[in-house]
Amino acid sequence: MTEMAENADNHPPQFADAAFDIVAVAASAGGLLALIEVLSKLPRDFTAAIAVVQHLDP
Repeated sequence: MTEMAENADNHPPQFADAAFDIVAVAASAGGLLALIEVLSKLPRDFTAAIAVVQHLDP
């Protein structure tokens, strides 16, 4: 498990004061597996919108 995925488990998001909740995640073309791992660790009741930006080789 990557350090980022471990941090997601140890530090649940706190968005009580936000007007709306959004999480942006960016990855390079080689980051697909890391992206899948991080997103799969989110709890089922995670209600924030998730914007994924991935650079792919043209």
